[in-house]
Amino acid sequence: MLAGTAVDAQAAALRPFTPGSALKMRIVAANLAKDNSTLKRLA
Repeated sequence: MLAGTAVDAQAAALRPFTPGSALKMRIVAANLAKDNSTLKRLA
């Protein structure tokens, strides 16, 4: 949940400059979060 909040903050910071990229960053960050949780399960 903390990661999601950080992503929202980053997206909000980028939104004025790159409206399209903010959504892409959210998707990328969400995918990274999934990868991290998967790695934690394997560890």
